[in-house]
Amino acid sequence: MGIKFNVRPSNLAQAVYHYEMHSHTFGSARREEDAGAELTDATHIYNRRGRKGSIRMTRQFVPFDDSYRVPADVRVSRGVRVGKRLFVCGQMDLDASGQACHPGDLETQTDRAMTLLCDVIEKAGMKPAHTVQLHVFYKGEPDQASYRRQILDRFPQFFEALILLTPVASYPSKGADVEIDAIVVEDDWSAIVEDESGRVVGARRGEWAFVQGHSTSQILEVQVAEIAARVHRVLQGLRADIEDVCRVNAYFSGALDTETVARAEQQLASVFAESAPSYHATVLPRPLPAGQGLLVEVIALRATDGSRLPRTSAEGSAAWSWPNELPYSQAVRCADTVFVSSQLPINGDGRVSPLGDIAGQTHLVMRHMASALESVGANFSHMTKVNAYFKGHENQEDWSVNVGIRSGYYVKPGPASTGIEVTRLSAEGALISADCVAIID
Repeated sequence: MGIKFNVRPSNLAQAVYHYEMHSHTFGSARREEDAGAELTDATHIYNRRGRKGSIRMTRQFVPFDDSYRVPADVRVSRGVRVGKRLFVCGQMDLDASGQACHPGDLETQTDRAMTLLCDVIEKAGMKPAHTVQLHVFYKGEPDQASYRRQILDRFPQFFEALILLTPVASYPSKGADVEIDAIVVEDDWSAIVEDESGRVVGARRGEWAFVQGHSTSQILEVQVAEIAARVHRVLQGLRADIEDVCRVNAYFSGALDTETVARAEQQLASVFAESAPSYHATVLPRPLPAGQGLLVEVIALRATDGSRLPRTSAEGSAAWSWPNELPYSQAVRCADTVFVSSQLPINGDGRVSPLGDIAGQTHLVMRHMASALESVGANFSHMTKVNAYFKGHENQEDWSVNVGIRSGYYVKPGPASTGIEVTRLSAEGALISADCVAIID
């Protein structure tokens, strides 16, 4: 059955056109120190391989202030801007002690988190309308279509962003219901792809393209195939393709057992076997709506002139490998941007280690991350955004332990960071995983 998509090209200035996506199967793809410091700038020279001259970029850190603070002394920033790209940490409706200001009120918490997000974007000298990806981690069971409309009715400047709605079970701060982060790209070259309901399923600004794929089939194997087809076609609408994908984020339904998740991971990985992007997987705390087994988001980078950006990857240089031999890279460098896969606390023998020890597992994860960064010529000073997923339920003590340890590896004033509690991770016995984006300037 064909599904019509609406594609709006650069600056929405050209005529709107349509194309049909037909479901078909793809085998292998074608081709946190001082949170309260002053705003700081560091100017660097960036030489892009294959182009003449140099581009001068400014790295800016938006610090925590009285409008929003984290309840710990950690090396993280509210936002990190490098050149035309801004990475915003998870914004929440919390007071200075880390408690929810409006406990149990998802609508009010969402409104304040979005207001704080706009504040970070504007302090970085950018516009909310240039947001290309908006990620909303929420508690409760609101109707997703209504919740998305609520956000856009209140904040219409985010209409052209890909909005990801990801359910969570809890937050370390009791009473907190939502955390929202974003990626902003200051570039006039833009395009979006909408499905027939008018929902944005693909967004591109400049070199950065984001696509979300889902399926309403009740058979998991069919869902994965349909998601692969949808991602492929939406990327085409954004003038990119599977070979440009640098990151795959998979969100599995909490209704799936570990063995089923592993099978779905293998099938999904076959789509990206040739391009070998970086990878992150999360098992959600409850079943997805309408019997969905998973949601998939991909991030792709492609030059606005249509050429491919220079790319290298590290597939086996890290100190561990995927438990089920997935063909993803531990790190991918595309031009100046590095995507590090979700790092798990797995030792050289392929076992989660040390069992039951969040502190020991966090140290192992961070050592793996250092190795992955170094394998593509980067280090912690280049880190701009970290996403950490840790097992727990309203456990601020474990959060304080793992964020404190992670912070010790960061270079001050530190990257933007989002931390999410989960009920389980993709590796049995793992208590934490973390991935990151870094920009080499």
